[in-house]
Amino acid sequence: MVDMKGLRFPIEVILVCIRWYASYPLSYRHLEKMMKERGVLVDHSSINHWAIRFLPPNSAGTSRSNFALPACICKPPLPPAAAPMGAGACKRVCDAKAYK
Repeated sequence: MVDMKGLRFPIEVILVCIRWYASYPLSYRHLEKMMKERGVLVDHSSINHWAIRFLPPNSAGTSRSNFALPACICKPPLPPAAAPMGAGACKRVCDAKAYK
């Protein structure tokens, strides 16, 4: 189990950054810019620390493109300014079992 103590940002923000980093070919600086557009000021080095802390080590058969996150991480919902997609879109993605 990952220790969640001492985190400066809400776990929802951290998981959104990790999900985007694991799912899409984005750099830490791209994620920093995307979060800034949504009103969350986070440094790219913080995202790097989160990736090291929460993603599994890159071993044979595991890469950023095929890493699957646990069930819906969108609940509880982010504030509208920080939400990566519309409120209904998250429900549709989770119901479609996109996280296998």
